[in-house]
Amino acid sequence: MGKKDEFLGRDYPALKSYCKNSYYSGILQNLYAGSEGEVIIFLQLRYHSNVLKNFNAKISSVLEEISMCDLKHQELLASAIEKTYGNPVYATSTGKWIGGRQIDYVKSVKQILSVNLEAKEKSIIDYKVAISKIDNVQIKLLLGAILADEENHRLILKKLLKSIEE
Repeated sequence: MGKKDEFLGRDYPALKSYCKNSYYSGILQNLYAGSEGEVIIFLQLRYHSNVLKNFNAKISSVLEEISMCDLKHQELLASAIEKTYGNPVYATSTGKWIGGRQIDYVKSVKQILSVNLEAKEKSIIDYKVAISKIDNVQIKLLLGAILADEENHRLILKKLLKSIEE
């Protein structure tokens, strides 16, 4: 098993061997730095956490914790990209570089929770599709562990959104 994540207490599966595969590398690259990949979601969550820090410390703290988990996902995906002989740059597999315009800069609590919930739901679909396209068991296990985190994040965000709507 891999290193233990402090936030979730999860052991992530370690990729023990190299697997030269540009197709897998491209899939992983999009999960890592795609327009709705881990890097963008992390930056968006950090922005929203900072916006809410003085107005809603509870939600700000939850968003910060989720963002730290997403940062861990970035590290895991970067390592997996390297293990498939890719280069974990801040761009999609087609060379579209990350930019600040990909972040949603909404500021109301309801909008913040809604856009991040939507991002997590899209991420869950992306991880499920990626898992279905990859045959390498080690990579599938890693993506499955990250998927479980994303599903947990979705539930947390749904509960928070429901609590402010009541």
